[in-house]
Amino acid sequence: MYDVFCTIRMEVSKIVSEYKEKELDRVLFSANFKQLGLDLIDVADIVLAVEKEYSITIPETEHIGSVDDLVTCICANALPKAV
Repeated sequence: MYDVFCTIRMEVSKIVSEYKEKELDRVLFSANFKQLGLDLIDVADIVLAVEKEYSITIPETEHIGSVDDLVTCICANALPKAV
């Protein structure tokens, strides 16, 4: 079965991995960005890259502390809503 969340999670993990030159496995299995040594500016840059990649705007009020937080925001803002 096609799992959109997992696909987006892999794509976002690749963006993070390339941004900070971290191993993809380390990004995939990190609980949060702090474990990867990312600070607020790094996270803001990653959010901007994701917004550009998916042509979305993530509200500044969203708490983005991990790859999964970011994927949840993408799913909420980019995927069509079920009618």
